[in-house]
Amino acid sequence: MFQANVSQGEGIVFSYTWEFGDGSESATGQDVSHTFNDAGSYTVTSTATDISSKETYSASAVVTVTVPVDPDPEPVSGPGVAIIVAGGGEAFTLSETMIVSDPDIFGDQQPWIDDNFDGIFSSTDGPRANRVIIGIEGVAAAEPPSIVQVHDPIDLPVNSASADLWVKTFPLHGGINKVVATLKKPGFEQIDYEGLETDFGAIELIMIYNPAKERYEAVYDAFREAGMWKVVYQAQGEEGEWSEVADGVVNAKGMGDATIFVNLNLPVY
Repeated sequence: MFQANVSQGEGIVFSYTWEFGDGSESATGQDVSHTFNDAGSYTVTSTATDISSKETYSASAVVTVTVPVDPDPEPVSGPGVAIIVAGGGEAFTLSETMIVSDPDIFGDQQPWIDDNFDGIFSSTDGPRANRVIIGIEGVAAAEPPSIVQVHDPIDLPVNSASADLWVKTFPLHGGINKVVATLKKPGFEQIDYEGLETDFGAIELIMIYNPAKERYEAVYDAFREAGMWKVVYQAQGEEGEWSEVADGVVNAKGMGDATIFVNLNLPVY
């Protein structure tokens, strides 16, 4: 409720108008009420006009509005509301400003975050949006994932060609699109791309997340060539960003000398 009073002698009659600073229509009357739809600070101005002399007197005050977030709101749909997914913080503010400031295109739509895809905006929305990369200069991008731990160097005994490979990432699992292990044989040399049929000589494995051990794992059973194998690990986030590479090694001893036994069941053929 807002109320205006003017001390200007007896018998003088005033008319009053109000501006609320939120883009709404002005109101008239000495006592008025107004509802602000959004949180923020608004400059409210009251103007009193002397009906006889037409002289005006104005006064302003700043009103701060806090709108609590409903933890369990009703689903919102229909005209006037745009449900969008955008980056949190600066990124969402950028999207909101763009939509609200261009009514010719967006009408009176008000952007909200719905990043858990349940069709409503609530206090549970936001964590996923904070990881979204908008790709606009000046907007902070989400941090890429990282490889935080790699298995110790693996020494395989002679005639063993299988090894368990694993890494741990941050974040552990949520926010990770995939983790790749690239195996490079002993003496591997990078070659230039020569078309789709180019054989780079590297072996790529997609690792599987093991929730019991909170790590990504892969088993490779073809370390037959003796020597030091290099394993390059890299994690990709949900939005496509890649981590820095992390290295592991597997020292293979090879398969040794093979002995072939031939049994003949007849003395003459």
